[in-house]
Amino acid sequence: MSNSKLATFLDLSWTELLQLFCLFLVWRVALFVVGFFAPSFLPYEPSFPYADAILTQYHLPQWLYSWANFDGVHYLTIAEKGYLGTGLIQAFFPFLPLIILHSLYLLTGGHLNTLLVGLIVTNGAMLLCLVLWYVFLKSFLSKPKTWLGVLLLLAFPTSLFFGALYTESIFLAAVIGAFLAARRRRWIWCAVFVLIATASRIVGVFLLPALTLETWLQWREQQGGKQVAKSVVTQLTSFLSSSWRQLVLIGVGGLGTVLYMIYLARTFGDPLYFLHVQSEFGAGRTEGLVIYPVVLWRSIKILLTLDPLTLRYYSSALEFLAGSLGLVGLFISAWRVRLSYVVFALGAFFLPTFTGTFSSMPRYLLVCFPIYLLLIEMLAARPRLRSIVLGIFILSLVVNTVLFIQGYWLS
Repeated sequence: MSNSKLATFLDLSWTELLQLFCLFLVWRVALFVVGFFAPSFLPYEPSFPYADAILTQYHLPQWLYSWANFDGVHYLTIAEKGYLGTGLIQAFFPFLPLIILHSLYLLTGGHLNTLLVGLIVTNGAMLLCLVLWYVFLKSFLSKPKTWLGVLLLLAFPTSLFFGALYTESIFLAAVIGAFLAARRRRWIWCAVFVLIATASRIVGVFLLPALTLETWLQWREQQGGKQVAKSVVTQLTSFLSSSWRQLVLIGVGGLGTVLYMIYLARTFGDPLYFLHVQSEFGAGRTEGLVIYPVVLWRSIKILLTLDPLTLRYYSSALEFLAGSLGLVGLFISAWRVRLSYVVFALGAFFLPTFTGTFSSMPRYLLVCFPIYLLLIEMLAARPRLRSIVLGIFILSLVVNTVLFIQGYWLS
């Protein structure tokens, strides 16, 4: 894409770009400061494996290397050793650890501070995500609502994962980029973004039905009332004949997951190995399909049995709120938000619950962006409620950052 085409695609002034960068910088520095002072509130007690064996070898201060806590340790292992020789890490998709970090590691002959470079990559992706999110919102919302959407994304209680050695920032940037490209009919770029998403997380595959629906919605909008009197078969035939190129490109984007499954089949003899190792992670995950009401009831029982004054109760309550209120928000958004967005978000929401737990749901909810769109509509004309919600979000974000940096299970 040429510079002129890129400028047209982004539709962003230098002033807006500078404002976004400043907001990102304030968010990033603020969370670093919270992490720096985290030991003043809680002792460092990592509740995940390999913390001492892996993280300390990068010769960074604890407040910095702790941004690679929990899943970050597995990404570092893949980046330096690949998928062979270590169990369970096959659950993590390859785009960040293998395609980016492992390639850089090999190119430098192993002389690379993988943790530091990984944080640079994920935070750079977050800045890109913020730009794409702003441009996406700006395309159909007023400027005040657009900036409110940016603030909600940064202040979300688990937004700290955007700045950690996790795939959240890369994945959400790819998702927003795919929808933005589709709305602007840049289908090759849409395919590229989908490819990145499906190589980053399994829930990226829900972009395929969502973008297929988006293509259909655009086709119906172009037709106006011309197709109303025609049969469904006639409409589908007309749609496929005029939109098959877009559909093929969307399908090509799904190769991210397909290629990883082929690799797993050839290397481990199981194309779904990433799924079959989930139960070994614990946290109540199972290989069998568990329906949502059962998961909800399990979460309620956990809250009824835990001591409310413990940190474990706090994280369980956070998971319950994300798993229950998140679904309520998505169902409400189905009547207020473009349907293609909701289709993706519902898939991204429900798939993790099928493992039998709401574990990590506060983090998974980060990429269900119709929830932000719903919050924008709810808060834009209610300044007092907006201040209360943002205040609660920011306070929760501070608490969650302290917990994460000090090694306590959060999400």
